[in-house]
Amino acid sequence: MTQDLEKQIGQVMNGYPSLASFVAYDQSQHSTSIFRRFDNLSARNLLHLQSQVAELEARQRCLDEEDFAADDDLTIARCRDWGQLMSASTMEPETGANRAQKDEDNRQRHAAQVRIELAKDIQAKLAEYQQALINQATLLAMRPPTKHDYSVFRQYFDHSLLPNNTRVYKMLQGNSGALYDDLGDLDDRILRFLREWLPWIFNSKKVAGTTLGYASDEWMRRTAAVVSILTAAGLLYGAILHFYYVRQPHIILGMIAGYTTAFAVAVGLLTNAKRSEVFAACAAYAAVIVVFISNPLDRTNTVDGG
Repeated sequence: MTQDLEKQIGQVMNGYPSLASFVAYDQSQHSTSIFRRFDNLSARNLLHLQSQVAELEARQRCLDEEDFAADDDLTIARCRDWGQLMSASTMEPETGANRAQKDEDNRQRHAAQVRIELAKDIQAKLAEYQQALINQATLLAMRPPTKHDYSVFRQYFDHSLLPNNTRVYKMLQGNSGALYDDLGDLDDRILRFLREWLPWIFNSKKVAGTTLGYASDEWMRRTAAVVSILTAAGLLYGAILHFYYVRQPHIILGMIAGYTTAFAVAVGLLTNAKRSEVFAACAAYAAVIVVFISNPLDRTNTVDGG
C-alpha cells in the first residue's frame, strides 16, 4: 500500500479526508450529502428520555401528594410562592429554638431543597427531551436520498468506481464500513428512469480522478414533471375526443371504465402518489368525463358513431 495509491482521488488521503471532499463536492444540489439518521438509536434515545421524564413526573406527583397532606403554613406558602420556596431552602433554625422546632426547620429546609433540585432536573431533562423530539421531527421531514444518488454514493464508498478498480475495500473501515448498507428511496418512477437510463442528457460536470459525473437534478425533476403533465393531459383530452364521437351507452360505460383504469395505472406507476391521492385523482378524472358526457358539445355536424 503506497502513499501515491492512497492519494489517487484528488489530493487527499483516502478515508475521511477523501469522503468528506466527495460529500462536499456537489454544493448546488447537495446530492452527495448522505448521512444515516440512525432511526433505531434515535427512537431508543427518545424512549429513554421519555422514561426519564416519566420518572421525574412520578417523583413530582409524590411530593405534591406530601404537600397536599401537610397543613402547616410554610408548606402552603412554598407551594404558592417560588421566593418562599427558595427562602425555605436556605433557612437556619432560630437561635434558642427547642429541638423539636430545629428538627422542623431542618425538615422544611430539606424538603425545599429536594423540590428545587427536582424542579431543576425536570427543567433540564424536559428541555432535552423536547429538543430531541424537534430534532427527530426535522430529520423525518427531510427528503431521503434518491435511489440513483444512493447507488452512486455506495459505489464511491466501496471504491468500485475508481479508475482501474485499484481498490476493492470500503472507504471507511471497522464498524463505519456498514454505515451505508441500507437507506431508503422515495423517487417516482419517471425520475428514477431518467436518472438510471438517461443521465448523460443532464450531465453538467465530472469529478476529478474518478468516473463519476454530476447531472442536473433540477432539470431531471422538471423533465419528469413535464412527462407526468403531458401523460395526464393526453389521457384527459384523448378521452374527451373519443367520447365526442361515440353515442352508444354501453360503449360509453366501457370507455369510462377503461380510461379511468388507464389513468389510475399511469398515476400509480409514473408518480409516487399515495393510494388516497391516486383515488382522489381518479375520482376527479372520472367526474370530468361524466360532466362532459352529460353535457355534450354540439355534434350535429360530426360523424355519428352509431
